[in-house]
Amino acid sequence: MHLQRSFQQHLLRYALTAAIFLLAMLLGATPLGTIAGGTFYPLFSIMLLYYLAVFQASLVPSWLVFLLGLIQDVVLGIPTGMSSLLLLLFRLLIVWQRRFVAG
Repeated sequence: MHLQRSFQQHLLRYALTAAIFLLAMLLGATPLGTIAGGTFYPLFSIMLLYYLAVFQASLVPSWLVFLLGLIQDVVLGIPTGMSSLLLLLFRLLIVWQRRFVAG
């Protein structure tokens, strides 16, 4: 019973993290204008990954980051695997340097 509850809690935590990442990706897929008349796409998913990798690294396992990167590639219309590679390398760097980044 305890093992099943623990599994359900982990699944719920990962699902909530994935939902927040998906929201950040959708917000990042909307172009924002600049004063000069250009547009840019904010990388909210990178910002969220940075925060979670520093303060709650257990919420963003590598497999979840990889899947979210694939979804981001589809949403943004870029070659499949580019965001996954970027997000995985970014997570690896932040977790590796966590004690220096967190202060």
